[in-house]
Amino acid sequence: MPSNLLLEVKNLSVGYEKKAILSKLDLSISKGEMICLMGPNGSGKSTLLKSLVGILPFLEGEIQINGKRIDKIKQEELSKIVSIVLTNKGDVQGLTVEDVVRLGRFPHTNRFGKLQRSDRNIIKESIETMNLESIREKLISELSDGQVQKVFIARALAQDTELIILDEPTTYLDIANKMELMSILTNISKEKGKTLLFSSHDWSLALEMCPKAWLLDHSGTISMGTPEEFLFNGTMQKLFMNEKFFLNSSSGRFCELKSTPKEIYLDCEDSNIKYWSLHALEKIGFKYAEEAELRIYFANGEFKIEGGKSFKSLSDLLLRLKLS
Repeated sequence: MPSNLLLEVKNLSVGYEKKAILSKLDLSISKGEMICLMGPNGSGKSTLLKSLVGILPFLEGEIQINGKRIDKIKQEELSKIVSIVLTNKGDVQGLTVEDVVRLGRFPHTNRFGKLQRSDRNIIKESIETMNLESIREKLISELSDGQVQKVFIARALAQDTELIILDEPTTYLDIANKMELMSILTNISKEKGKTLLFSSHDWSLALEMCPKAWLLDHSGTISMGTPEEFLFNGTMQKLFMNEKFFLNSSSGRFCELKSTPKEIYLDCEDSNIKYWSLHALEKIGFKYAEEAELRIYFANGEFKIEGGKSFKSLSDLLLRLKLS
């Protein structure tokens, strides 16, 4: 294994009770990489992540971490190399935020679990990194699902492992907290040199924030590349083909498929207003065309239909067009 490789998978098959869900996988992760694992529901993302850290026994093949086979690494040694945050958090209802984060230091303490000054510093830093200082003394039972998610990521940080694996880390977060978390994870990878592998259903988040992705399809094959590559080579479009929706390769957005879209022309000097106005018009069945008979002009804060009425807001214009 080259010196910069942290994890390498050869001819791997994973599944349950000798039934393979994914087979013959060859994958590798270099130190310091940040990788998003994507794929349809039920495609085996969680099964793969659990198998990579030894929670599930793999059926065939080989997993190496730092050049050593995972089945030859003792559990206490492995827990110093790899940490994982699953969607199922277990029963920690009687613990505070700080109590849970402290659990991350267990692999590094003596048999009595005594914390040294260095351990306390790492716990404090992990809580601060995840912006949890204001709730550090609160019980887990008092927190929102999104806050609990961040607490367990802080615990993984306190574990101070080379590789951090996260199963759907943004599931319970609103858009602002999703962006905050992704920014934190990016900084952890860049500034602390941590290697991150996480699964996600959020294509737009991967497109904006992730430099590399593994894309799992229905056949169990994993493609490796950048989200942008999957967009312009058609891989994403093929994987998520639907009779009602399509993936726009220009914008990276999933759009409703209109059977007979109407053509519309929009004249607007403000490129930002024009872009988002057309975005809204697409949703009600219109597409932009230079020579369209229906022509809209935006000026002085109003939308005006050529030869017709003016509208003070985009929502009023959309309502008029939907009724026409």
